[in-house]
Amino acid sequence: MIVPNSEWNDFLSLSVTYINENWHETVKKIGENKFQEGYELTLKNQIKNGGRYLYIYKRNYENVGLCNLYTDKIYWSPCNQEVENVLHIAEFYILPQFRRLHYGNFLFEEIKDIGKSLNSPLLLAEVDENLDVANKFWKSHFLKMTNNKGRNLYWEELDERYEK
Repeated sequence: MIVPNSEWNDFLSLSVTYINENWHETVKKIGENKFQEGYELTLKNQIKNGGRYLYIYKRNYENVGLCNLYTDKIYWSPCNQEVENVLHIAEFYILPQFRRLHYGNFLFEEIKDIGKSLNSPLLLAEVDENLDVANKFWKSHFLKMTNNKGRNLYWEELDERYEK
């Protein structure tokens, strides 16, 4: 897990690359450096509040990708109840040169293992419906998906009590 000062700068740089690739206008409006400064502050606050897990994946010391995960309590309509400790995938990114080489598959399996180790009953990923590469990846990994106001929600039950 990444915490400030371990591989922090690599994580921030990769995060900005990911956001710039998918939401270029957001970064362009304020500039990459200012965006990164604001994003760093946001992440540090999220870490301080707890339930945030940041990971960077490397191959032979070279950055391959990242994931930003968090846990929280949600109302889960398929089982009509509140569910605690749900693991959300806030960011999932594999650098373009490592795509289609199964690194994303490996990272996703690692995320599921993290969820199980945290006793998370559900794993969720929410994706803008216009992000074709991301949606293609998630559709190939999650059996369940719904759309809500331009966002696709993918999920997997890590605990059979929440299967529907």
